[in-house]
Amino acid sequence: MASVVHVVWWLLTKGYLPQPFIFFSFDTFMDWHNPGYWAHNPGTYDVWQSVYPPISFVFLRLFSDGACYTSSAIVARDCDLVGRTSILGFWVLSGVVTFLALRRIDRSTALLRATALMLGLPMLYGLERGNLLIPCYVAFVLAHSRILKSARLKWLAHAVAINFKPYLVLTLLPLIVQRRWRWFEGAGIATLVLYLITYAMQGGGSPLDIAVNTQALAALQSSGSWSDIYYATSFSSMVRFINSDFPIAYYTGSKILEQLTFFLPLLMRASQAAVVICFVLSFLHPGAIRARYMTGAICAMILTSSSPSGYAQIFLLFFVFMEPWRGPTRITMLISAYLVSISYDYRIFDVLQPYFDSWLTGRSVQMEVGVAIGQFVRPALLLVIQFGYVTLMILSLVRSVRRKRAREARRVSLLPMSPDLAPSGG
Repeated sequence: MASVVHVVWWLLTKGYLPQPFIFFSFDTFMDWHNPGYWAHNPGTYDVWQSVYPPISFVFLRLFSDGACYTSSAIVARDCDLVGRTSILGFWVLSGVVTFLALRRIDRSTALLRATALMLGLPMLYGLERGNLLIPCYVAFVLAHSRILKSARLKWLAHAVAINFKPYLVLTLLPLIVQRRWRWFEGAGIATLVLYLITYAMQGGGSPLDIAVNTQALAALQSSGSWSDIYYATSFSSMVRFINSDFPIAYYTGSKILEQLTFFLPLLMRASQAAVVICFVLSFLHPGAIRARYMTGAICAMILTSSSPSGYAQIFLLFFVFMEPWRGPTRITMLISAYLVSISYDYRIFDVLQPYFDSWLTGRSVQMEVGVAIGQFVRPALLLVIQFGYVTLMILSLVRSVRRKRAREARRVSLLPMSPDLAPSGG
């Protein structure tokens, strides 16, 4: 809450949101209005080369004013009251469903944790961007909580979340590991049907279109620029940045950089291998590990491996905040979750920025941004959470195996003794 107050103070006094919010002060809400323009105009996948799935444009046609998108997305932002209202409305709705979901787990902590999620950095960052992650998150919570009673409605919620953010298809893996075939088929079929419907409505957005455009975007982002680590979730961006032409060795020295480029990839591979091993062992012992441990581990691995934008942390934080404040592993994970929710960063050195117009305040500003401590700390905290889930899964497996052996020992002890082995009288 103190960091939120600091953000508001910074905005009012300096005219823009501080780091780690995006360093383009003129770009507020444009993750909504840029695709919104192409939702109402042709050329989505061939001209704009979008990586958004078709549902994004179908959704935006419903929740934006098409009359505002005749000239440009910038003009539409000031015109589209429906869009701005929808952004704020889905943000409020995300807080409501989060509170209801957490309240079914622990009434005493639900309000505080829902507030941390709603006002934490990942959600506020997504809100400032106007990103479609927010309505996606609402569907995600409905799919992974006990709010909905109907299995079919949960399958539909899975389908909506996955169609918005295709990497969330990995969250169906626990259903396979636990051999819940009916649920896997239901969610999978719902996802495919929804994709086909939105593909037909949009008239484009095939997997090949999205794959080609994603590859082109990845090629542009592979140079390892400072912007790649600005709000990174993975050390992979940090390694690319260290190996880039940016003179970071001038500030840190070359020896520590050599150690980082060796140690960080090794640490990431170890975290990935640990999760995969736990999943294999869980498949061999179905039911030994809670589904939420596995889903949380998948959300963490997505963040620490592929480095999506920082707002994607909200999926992981939702699962972490389901855990009770009990035991060193869970407490460490919860503390890490609260730390990555803080909307504050401390700059080590500045990266000079030109003057930009701030859309939020209508002022011309020169933003104070640069290489900061949080860019190193946040990926580390996410790895702490990932290894925390690995620990919880291993402990669950060990307890399950012990219980199974204890049951077998009791069963053997209750078997009738063979006459040949019975003690002889005398």
